[in-house]
Amino acid sequence: MGKLVAKTAIITFLVIAMLIGAVIGMCIWLAPMMVAETCESMGLDAFSIKMYERAYKKDNSISNLHLLVSKSIVMSNDDILMKYYPQLEKHESYNEFISALDSANYDPKADVIVNVKLSNEDNRLKTRYVTALAKEDFDGAFDYAVADLYNTDVNSNAINFCVAGLAKYIDNAKAEYFVDLDKTDYAMTVSQKIEQLYNDLKLRYSESAGSDYDKAILSGKLVDMLQFMLLIEGKTQDSGLIKETLTNDLAVYFAEYKQYID
Repeated sequence: MGKLVAKTAIITFLVIAMLIGAVIGMCIWLAPMMVAETCESMGLDAFSIKMYERAYKKDNSISNLHLLVSKSIVMSNDDILMKYYPQLEKHESYNEFISALDSANYDPKADVIVNVKLSNEDNRLKTRYVTALAKEDFDGAFDYAVADLYNTDVNSNAINFCVAGLAKYIDNAKAEYFVDLDKTDYAMTVSQKIEQLYNDLKLRYSESAGSDYDKAILSGKLVDMLQFMLLIEGKTQDSGLIKETLTNDLAVYFAEYKQYID
């Protein structure tokens, strides 16, 4: 009698396990996004990112591709980021999608700092991509970031500065890239180009009559540029930058940025 009960219990357990497995399998196949979100909430990042990837492959929409890339950043999965961000950037609807996302992210009822952090998705994605790429291919990341730098318009609504993604990998040797004219196809060094953009943005900021949100974006970008220029100045001999001037400007603009976001 005892053996029969045990056998019945084992069979019941196996049947239940098979049913659970079948349900999970169906969810993975039919609803990978739901599985991804559930696993993420449970802290199962490795499996979750695979499900976000499956969700993208299921319908190939730009929204799912962007979500996959964004989650790869949140979960620090550089392999997924480097694999899929180039696909996202090359998508025919990339610019329109990012612009719409920036507009949708703005909430007039939210704190200034919240809106500032969500104001330029293109820069966020590119900066994190540059950081991930630089870990394995600094030269490739440098070329990518510099190309974006030379396409930067400081009079636009969204100002990129993705060269900041290189910062953690810049030693004395790498800093020389920024003062070496042979490292660019342009008539000035990268350091000179950054200084030019900084001065143009500084002028725009001084003439700005916008809201605290507008001024926070501009002053915050000035702070980013100043911090990067100070990094280069401290690791090279011929940057052409003046440390005292940069340090004083940084103190001023950082204080103003804090005032706008507080």
